Amino acid sequence: MLQQTRVSRVLEKYPQFLKAFSSFKALARSPLRRVLRVWHGMGYNRRALYLKRAAEIIVRDYRGRIPNDIAQALNT
Repeated sequence: MLQQTRVSRVLEKYPQFLKAFSSFKALARSPLRRVLRVWHGMGYNRRALYLKRAAEIIVRDYRGRIPNDIAQALNT
């Protein structure tokens, strides 16, 4: 969230994002429209889309957990 966004804005939005999407599963299952609504005001909506896509992959391929081995994740 901090990429090209003021810290003060992230400090406001980050708790809201975590409340709305408390897990990868919650983020993966949420409609993109809702993710973008919660993200609103952060700019660069593509970042929200990429977070959602990453959550979908983590839920689908890694049972909701980030893999410990990055090489494993890159080979799938």
